[in-house]
Amino acid sequence: MRKFAVIFSLLFCTLLAGNACKKYEDGPYLSFKSREERISNTWKVDKILINDEEITSSSNLNFQSLKWTFSTNGNVTRTIDINDLPFTVAGQWALQSNDEEIRIVINSQLYSEDSVWVILKLMEDEFWVRYIVNGDTYEAHLAPVK
Repeated sequence: MRKFAVIFSLLFCTLLAGNACKKYEDGPYLSFKSREERISNTWKVDKILINDEEITSSSNLNFQSLKWTFSTNGNVTRTIDINDLPFTVAGQWALQSNDEEIRIVINSQLYSEDSVWVILKLMEDEFWVRYIVNGDTYEAHLAPVK
């Protein structure tokens, strides 16, 4: 009986510690890859919400063509098709605020951006962020490009 109590206590403590390790609102609880490694990928839009209303398919913008590529060296590119022609801008990204936010800075002749995304979920196959533009709250659910 004592052996069972010890095993149960260890399992219970492990579960409690797992909850304490959860960094983002929507997970994951545990990952063996660094945050930078999980972010470093080419991501496409799976879903976009503005003020909690999904606009992915109802918008005039072609969200399906929007892709973000994050590199481990801090470089980022954003590509979107405009009139069937790809438009790409490049910049830098970095984690901040105890790795709970990602800051993206893009400066080109045609486009500039300095935005902060709050990370909601960061897994190898899901990257959810929230950011504010002109007083509207955007939530983007990103998936890796395959």
